[in-house]
Amino acid sequence: MTTIGIVGCGRQGINHLQAFSALPHCTVSLVADVRHERFDSIQPGIQNVLLTADPDEILENPAIDAVVIATPLSTHFSLARKALACGKDVLCEQPLALETDQAVQLVELARQGKRILMVGHALLYNNTIRKLKEYICFGECGRIDFIQANRSALGPFHGDHGVVPELASHDVTVFSHLLDATPESVRAKSGASLRPGGADVAFLSLTYPGDIQADLQISRLGPEVASE
Repeated sequence: MTTIGIVGCGRQGINHLQAFSALPHCTVSLVADVRHERFDSIQPGIQNVLLTADPDEILENPAIDAVVIATPLSTHFSLARKALACGKDVLCEQPLALETDQAVQLVELARQGKRILMVGHALLYNNTIRKLKEYICFGECGRIDFIQANRSALGPFHGDHGVVPELASHDVTVFSHLLDATPESVRAKSGASLRPGGADVAFLSLTYPGDIQADLQISRLGPEVASE
């Protein structure tokens, strides 16, 4: 039985709690969040989960085997580093860190400690993305010259880092997965309308090997359109 601790009780933290609680060989023993009101989102049917405002009660707990990090992205690196240093396996939401060298440090720390370090690439397991990847692999899409994605919603606003680290990492991961390649060049333009220092809207243009162009528009200012 693998014992799980979850740091962060927002929407993603609750998703992880429900998913791990439903697995027969896992048990979630402790959930941490500095905002006590978030604990109200935990369903009454999930039993025997202790709550704390102190993440260290999870990170330093020898009875916990693995840690899920579903916190604001500015905390990912420090929490993941401490969890790995304490001998835990780690599943961290995207992005793993704000800087490349921080991500490299975490990978090396996991390698040295022989720990599992995973990033929450949830979209790669989406049935639509999986089927599209299958079509591409079998040549049913023909030659790919251009990919476009648009991620738009009216809020919510998280932290002060803007939409590029908050959102673009998900779509760039999908682009790279579908093309089985990494971008050769990236151009980006962003703007901050509501939050000084944190972009609300951004436009990214990525070039992949073979001169494949991938364009991405991301926004926290787009109104949601109700479907009939």
